Amino acid sequence: MVKMDLNINSPMYYTREFGVMDEIYDMCKDIRNMAKGKSYSSVINIVGITPIIAPYDVLSSGLFKEMKKCELKYGFASVSLQMDYEEFIGADIEEKKKLIIIHILTSMKAIHKKAKINYIDFESDVMQYCKAHEIFMK
Repeated sequence: MVKMDLNINSPMYYTREFGVMDEIYDMCKDIRNMAKGKSYSSVINIVGITPIIAPYDVLSSGLFKEMKKCELKYGFASVSLQMDYEEFIGADIEEKKKLIIIHILTSMKAIHKKAKINYIDFESDVMQYCKAHEIFMK
């Protein structure tokens, strides 16, 4: 097993329009640090996750396409999946945290077979983080 480096990037479109939310940034940094040094895959050591949070009209114009890529030869995987823009915009900060956590888990699940990621262990670690930080508890 190789050590994991998880990069959770700022959401496409949303960040450009509204800026970085410090609480979401800090949570993603904590999850990155939680995963750092753990072995979730025998072939992938870097995973990049970039949420796409954009309104339908922007998405329908062809911008910000979803993407799942696993480069086993290079030990790299990248995932960009869309999130519901209206739901995210209307959510308070606690709900936004939950939506981002769900998105991180969904993204890892989307590549776990091809990337040979032990999704059960990853999900368990993320849920332990959520419990420790009272995310999903409110």
